[in-house]
Amino acid sequence: MSKKRPLCFNHLISLPVKHGVKHQLYDYERKIYDELMKPAPTNTDDIITMQQHKHLAIIKATGLGISEFTLRWIAWMCLRNNDMRGKRVVVITGNNIALATDLIRRLKGLFLNPDANYPLVFESKETVLELNGCTIQAFPSHHLSAARGLTDVSIVLLDEASFFEINQSEEARDVAERYIAKSNPYILAISTPNHPGDFLHKITEQAEQDCIYRRVFLDYTVGVGNIFTEKEIEIAKRSSSFEREYNLKFSGIEGNVFLDYKIDEAIQLGT
Repeated sequence: MSKKRPLCFNHLISLPVKHGVKHQLYDYERKIYDELMKPAPTNTDDIITMQQHKHLAIIKATGLGISEFTLRWIAWMCLRNNDMRGKRVVVITGNNIALATDLIRRLKGLFLNPDANYPLVFESKETVLELNGCTIQAFPSHHLSAARGLTDVSIVLLDEASFFEINQSEEARDVAERYIAKSNPYILAISTPNHPGDFLHKITEQAEQDCIYRRVFLDYTVGVGNIFTEKEIEIAKRSSSFEREYNLKFSGIEGNVFLDYKIDEAIQLGT
């Protein structure tokens, strides 16, 4: 009689489901996991290399399941051993308290699935989750003052960071990076592209020697045959937003701001 193989964490809490189909861990998700779990570099005086070790910027196509993967990774980090006991996870979302509560709801939902082999019971707090002694708290990007004075922060997740309001994106980045010297946390900035000059676009534009983030680019092609079917992508290509939503293009508003004859008049005045 053969022994059953032990269930991995994903199977214990039940695999993610899309259109009624359960999905295993895909190669591109394994790539993110490997990047996150790389051993700390040794024998180097390169400050950027040291900082990039735990800081990841993921520019991704919509629908790849990266947010789901990240939430599962956070839960796994809390439960795999007791290293996260007494620590904190800070999750920063867009300018809407509903986004913050939704991410905590999704985290709790990982363990409330009727197929899960790892049932847990949680308190009813909407933006806070206690998991094996670790406090996970979500903050909307317009209300970050409470996220500044925390202690023992081990992970900071900036979800859909390119869609933070312009006047809030710098504060969100400041809040995340202020903990580097204090507790050396993982920092994950994840988003589908929005427009030139947004949170993730600024990171992609930095020179390698100046950027403290390892940058991972995941366009729609990594999902074809996995999370996407060929037919789904063909349909998506008909949308005017395809290049931005699926092909990692930071696109601005289409069209001219000024009328042509007004530009000509300005040129004549200038002359």
